[in-house]
Amino acid sequence: MIQTGSEYDNERQSIFGTYIDDTFRLNSHLTIRAGLRWEPFFPEYQASGKGSHIDFAAFAAGTKTKRYQNAPPGLLYNSDPGIPFAYTNNNLNNFEPRIGIVWDPTGKGLETIRVGYARMSDTTNMMWNGEGFADEPPFGAVLSLEHPPGPLSSPYSGYPGGAPFPLPAPSASVPFPLDAIYENLPLHFPPMTVDQWNLAYERQLSQNWMVSASYLGNKTTHEWIVVEQNPPVYLPGTCGGQPCSSEGNTEQRRMLILQNPVAGAYYGDVYGPEAIGNGEYDALLLSARHRFSNNLTLQSNYTYSHCIDTNDIEGEAWPGESGQSQNPNNPKAERGNCFSDHRQVFTASVIASTPTFQDVWRRRMLSDWQLSTIITAQTGPWFTPQTGLDNSLTDQSEDRPNLIGNPRPSHLPRTQWDDPSAFVANPIGTFGDAGRDSLLGPGLVNFDFEVSRFFTLFRETKFEFRVEAFNAFNHTNFGVPDGNLQDSTFGQVLSAAAPRILELGAKYTF
Repeated sequence: MIQTGSEYDNERQSIFGTYIDDTFRLNSHLTIRAGLRWEPFFPEYQASGKGSHIDFAAFAAGTKTKRYQNAPPGLLYNSDPGIPFAYTNNNLNNFEPRIGIVWDPTGKGLETIRVGYARMSDTTNMMWNGEGFADEPPFGAVLSLEHPPGPLSSPYSGYPGGAPFPLPAPSASVPFPLDAIYENLPLHFPPMTVDQWNLAYERQLSQNWMVSASYLGNKTTHEWIVVEQNPPVYLPGTCGGQPCSSEGNTEQRRMLILQNPVAGAYYGDVYGPEAIGNGEYDALLLSARHRFSNNLTLQSNYTYSHCIDTNDIEGEAWPGESGQSQNPNNPKAERGNCFSDHRQVFTASVIASTPTFQDVWRRRMLSDWQLSTIITAQTGPWFTPQTGLDNSLTDQSEDRPNLIGNPRPSHLPRTQWDDPSAFVANPIGTFGDAGRDSLLGPGLVNFDFEVSRFFTLFRETKFEFRVEAFNAFNHTNFGVPDGNLQDSTFGQVLSAAAPRILELGAKYTF
């Protein structure tokens, strides 16, 4: 039986920014726009002061807080020296320059070269930390009883001290539980920044046609990645005739309890973001546009790109992937393809309409028809093979297998996307060498069509009839294959996107 005490949040955050910019028209060929934004970072905090900071040097030295006499060493609060009220410091040195240049080489208005650069930062990615502060001791609690002493109608009968909920307001002598879970922020926590740049060439070929070629790039710095800061340590060999490391002694092998068995027993999982992630994106973008004339408009784009980052931000990864590192002591080893990396993408949209005929019957039969289509074709997303076991005995459930062969031999059927024999489980106490997001999933091809017709009934009333077809050719677009090596369906495609969908619509305007 598991029961959680009430969670009382009182979160606050201030976001402030100011900027200056100006446009300089140097001559008829060259225009420059430049600016500077100042956006200081003021972290979120609990207005009630909830939260804590685990100082690992203070833990090693046996230093304790003065606020709660039963708190374990290393667990400090914002009333202690050097600990800010929000448990991480403000960052006032956050300046973001921007510049854009437009150059017309010939001065005829038929072609332009554009160059741009901007630095941007994220200020709102901490909202989940306050919730963790409200849940941890002594402000919140989760009680788990494998064998409740009483029946479910009265589960705490016979429990020492009786029902613990609702929790009383913490006093200086409040007890602290063993094996508690904590959130922990670094005291100096820079905001995540993105440097973005581009170079584009645009050319007008005729009155209605324009083409362009662009290079797009960006670099993400200080990406916040969740890291287990008190991981279990793998101990090889046997102890007392039993393996020194097993899933049954995970808590006894945690880093802090091995360092200090008495004080370390108060700490279980210690999760916290660390600003150690980086990412890069580079792309070539080719575009062709035909503005609406002669009853036709068209826009098409082709992108060839590559995105690499240290890890997927939690919440972005595929189901079963938490965004945490396989090896909590080496999160930078997660560097690989981005979860959202589609190497090649082509899109085109076309709208064509019939002209207005002068002949009465042709006007009634053929005028005011419109055909619209959206065409999409792209390579597949990347996904991660997982062992499905905690062979590393780190309690992360993020183990990856070892790659021993070609995962995509040519003889496989389409639904058996990857070959299970190309992988073996990582041995006990080790981490697999298969990379994060190292397997390429199926691509996508899709055609959507719409045919519509307007009928003028009276002077100011119209009737529109519309037929829409999504995935008009009923092309099968496979989902991401099963990536769990323990499943009998590993490497198989078990899902697909929507089949053809037809929709009829009508609209009366008056």
